[in-house]
Formats: sequence, structure tokens, C-alpha cells
Amino acid sequence: MSDLALPASSPLTGSTRKKRRLLTLTDGSGATVAEARLGKEATPAAAIFAIAGGEHRIERTDRAEYTVTGPSGEHVAVYRKKALTLADGEVLEWHSSGFAGTRFRLGENLWVAKPRWPPPLRGFRAEVSPAFLAREDRALLAALAGILTQWGIETEAAMEQIGSGG
Repeated sequence: MSDLALPASSPLTGSTRKKRRLLTLTDGSGATVAEARLGKEATPAAAIFAIAGGEHRIERTDRAEYTVTGPSGEHVAVYRKKALTLADGEVLEWHSSGFAGTRFRLGENLWVAKPRWPPPLRGFRAEVSPAFLAREDRALLAALAGILTQWGIETEAAMEQIGSGG
């Protein structure tokens, strides 16, 4: 993985390659802020990602729960349906809204992402707030929100395919 920077400007752009299993997140200046391996590329983990602070892992710990560990194996966060709880106890709501114009949001509009169209599975663009850019943990939050956004895009695309009989 290449040299990684802290997110310094909005928007953040997520792009995927290798059958949507590799995700790269760049900020508004074009600097790479996170790289992630998803699904089969991360097995046995659900995802492995690198940020300026080192490599992290996301492990499924229950049907609807994922635990995030840091470079030394320390607990960093837990994601349970619709909420990301950081190690310090801060809870950030995660939700999506809309249909064809789906948006994925973290916290009180800290992160608002929209899939790039067409095609829907090639990434997203996320506007981040000044409050997001002022956080010390912004690289971690950017990587986690980017992974959750990509998972959300893929889930919605799968549901559309099922609905269309594909």
C-alpha cells in the first residue's frame, strides 16, 4: 500500500477495482487517504484497510455486528446496524436515504456520500463537513464510512437485481 495521507479536503472519492474488492479513497486534493481489501480479498476478515495510522481489520462478530481492530489488535470501533460506536464510546448514526438518489450518511452530516452513476458499482463521492475535517480520527472515520458506503451500494444493487428478476 502506498503512502497514505490524512483527509485534508472535501470531497472524498471512493473508487473500486478488481471486481469491487479493492477500494481506494482519495481526498479533494487527490491524496490517497485509505486503501481497503473487501470480501474475498480480505478473507478471513470482512475487510482490511490501511490509513496513515496503520493497517486495521474489520471482523464479523455476530450476524449484524462487526468489530474494528487497530494495528496492535486494539479495539477501535464496533458497527451494529445503523450505528458506529468508537472505542471512546462516541456513537455515530449510519443511515441511507432515497431510492435512485441514495445517500449514505455518518453522524450529523459528517459524511454524505452518493454513488457514482453509471455504473452504480464503481465507487462514490462523499462530501465531508468542516467538523469531519477537524477531527483527529478523520482518517479512521473516512475509511470506515467508505467501506460502509461501498457495502451499502453493493447491497442496494443486489436488491435491485433481485427485484428486476436478474
